Amino acid sequence: MKLQTLTSQRFAPPPGALRIFILCLVLTLAGAGISACGKKGDPKPPGEKNTFSWVYADANISNECISLRGMLQGDYVNLESIRLELEPAGNIDDCIGCPFRPLETEVFYASDVALSETGEFTLLYCPEQKSHLYRWRLIAVNTYHTLPNILTPVLTVEDQAGPLPWN
Repeated sequence: MKLQTLTSQRFAPPPGALRIFILCLVLTLAGAGISACGKKGDPKPPGEKNTFSWVYADANISNECISLRGMLQGDYVNLESIRLELEPAGNIDDCIGCPFRPLETEVFYASDVALSETGEFTLLYCPEQKSHLYRWRLIAVNTYHTLPNILTPVLTVEDQAGPLPWN
């Protein structure tokens, strides 16, 4: 008979259980809402720390080789390498505004670049494809690969002696 009395009674939650359930639900929703707050997007490096930029870059041609000079400012001790991208061009008026398509690339590692205390350097490159005019740019690569590479604009250098005899 006792079994019949227990099953016939309606199950009632303990007192305060509904309050605890609502409190847990509110805290869960609030926690999810708070965790979604904040700045959106990719993380950015703090300030200018570990970064550098170009002050200038220029070039001249001598004896069929290109002498490059440049200067970096900032934390250039974090320089991993400087990459030269080079495109031989026939004539300065050939294709103004055409996309830059480098045909040669050379990497100068920081250990091989004589970087002065002021951030200046000089590099020498003798291109495989000879021309009297080149389009070029330099790319500075940071040792911290999460930081972006620093590019110079695409520049031109012309041999002041004029076109080579076989051009």
